[in-house]
Formats: sequence, C-alpha cells, structure tokens
Amino acid sequence: MSTAGAFSLNLFAGAPMQLVDDAEGGIRYWPGFAGPALARRWFMELRAGADWRRMQRPMYDR
Repeated sequence: MSTAGAFSLNLFAGAPMQLVDDAEGGIRYWPGFAGPALARRWFMELRAGADWRRMQRPMYDR
C-alpha cells in the first residue's frame, strides 16, 4: 500500500485492515482486539518494563 493511501484509511471501521503489505504478513489493524482496560494494562506494563533511556546527541558543535 502506498503512503498516500494509508492516510485515507478509516481506522474506526469494524473489519481488520491491512495497513502495510509485505513478505512477512504486513501490519494489520484489528479494531476491538483489546478492550480499553486490557490496552491500558499492556501500555502500563510496557512503560514500566521497557529499558527506556535518555541520551543526548551534540548538534551544531555544541
């Protein structure tokens, strides 16, 4: 799927949508796959368990 086509998709449709098609199966959006409570729990676990880091990158010789 082209990038231009991706912006015209209806992300609130009821049926699964193929967002990206590739040799490994692509990326699909499945509306209603996880309810709000489960999605929030997954997010909280990811936020707490991921190895987040803050790094600085010098720019413009500073």
